[in-house]
Amino acid sequence: MSVLLAIIIDLFICKIVIRIVLNMSNVNEVSEFVVSTIALFVMFFFIPMHWSGHTVGKKIMRFRYDSKVCRAETNKRLFKRFGAIYAMYFITVIASTLNNMEVPMDSPYYKSSVFLTLGTWVIFVTLTIVLFIHVMLVVFGKEKRRFYFDEASDLYTTRKK
Repeated sequence: MSVLLAIIIDLFICKIVIRIVLNMSNVNEVSEFVVSTIALFVMFFFIPMHWSGHTVGKKIMRFRYDSKVCRAETNKRLFKRFGAIYAMYFITVIASTLNNMEVPMDSPYYKSSVFLTLGTWVIFVTLTIVLFIHVMLVVFGKEKRRFYFDEASDLYTTRKK
């Protein structure tokens, strides 16, 4: 539960930073994507790499990530963890972008756009359901299961300083 709370804190801080930066600039889908990518990279890779495995949320919850091998290996695994988190964000952005495409009804591509919209909606709903079930299994699994991004990167939480 503390890992989930730390992720929520980190994502909340990322969202605040993204909104502040976007309010100071010209907002469009591309700039929002770039700013979000940079914020996620900084929050989930750069900060833990330079702050001994801590992010802001993990510092508040008083634990950090460690690879149980060596510091250089931890940095590689932190990047894998960022990649696993970012992959979910990237898939949702692509699905959202494809879903929001507007094609006029008289266009020869209208039928294709309807199927594309339906397909991306199905992917988005499926992804949301799978992530919800995954979170429920981890939260109610009595610490027998780990989140997919921790499992993919083979990082473990530790209370060491």
